Amino acid sequence: MVPGFRCGPCRLTPPDLDHALGLFYFQGAAREAIHLFKYQGYWQLGRAFVQWCRPRLASLQGTYDLVVPVPLDPRRLRMRGFNQSAVIGREVASLLGLPLVLDRLMRTRAAQPQVGLKGAARHRNVRGCFAVRGDVRLVSSRVLLVDDVLTTGATANECARVLKQAGAEQVGLVTLAATYVSV
Repeated sequence: MVPGFRCGPCRLTPPDLDHALGLFYFQGAAREAIHLFKYQGYWQLGRAFVQWCRPRLASLQGTYDLVVPVPLDPRRLRMRGFNQSAVIGREVASLLGLPLVLDRLMRTRAAQPQVGLKGAARHRNVRGCFAVRGDVRLVSSRVLLVDDVLTTGATANECARVLKQAGAEQVGLVTLAATYVSV
């Protein structure tokens, strides 16, 4: 993690995310393990990834108030039988001693899978897919968003945008892996 580093696209169009941390590069054995976790139902691997990265995650201690996993489309949830982001989020919340909040951020519509889409198409694909439950306010909350993989940041940034519209002061992101290490 390089403090203050911003990739080229983030310098041109600053994201709504305040910070992002990918625990592994999305390549090789990490990529294979994440695919087993996400698509083959080896949900224990999600827990193991977080445990392997305890020292890196401990650096976030005291920075956030709550952990929010990226919600999964209900159809994909039925197919997989679990939300991979919620599995990761549960471990991260436990490690940091924070509440895991599953009922504030929700999907408003299904989107085409992001796999295979390029940058701008990914952003268009997820625009309007998320909302904060109408009766929930997040005033001055520091939210740690959790997802499995950070590629372009389109999904996480859309989640951060709606969380901030609902009053979140800060939104950071932790993912198991990223195509680059941190923002």
